[in-house]
Amino acid sequence: MKESTLQVEGIMCPNCVKKIKTVLLARDEISNVEISEDYQTVRVFYDEKALDPLRVGMMIEQIEDKSFKHLN
Repeated sequence: MKESTLQVEGIMCPNCVKKIKTVLLARDEISNVEISEDYQTVRVFYDEKALDPLRVGMMIEQIEDKSFKHLN
C-alpha cells in the first residue's frame, strides 16, 4: 500500500469531500481517502501496483458536476 498527497483546488464544503471520497473509494485499488480540514489536500492510500497516483488526480478532475483541479 502506498500513500500520496495531492493538492486539489475547488473543494468547498463537506458535500465536495463526500463526493470525492465516494468516487475514489469505489475503486478497489484505493483503500482510504482523507481530505484536509482546510480542503487543500487529498491524501490517498492505494495499491501502487494497480494505480498510478497521477491517475488519481485525473479521476478527481473528472468528477461530474464539480470543478476540482489537481495542482501537483
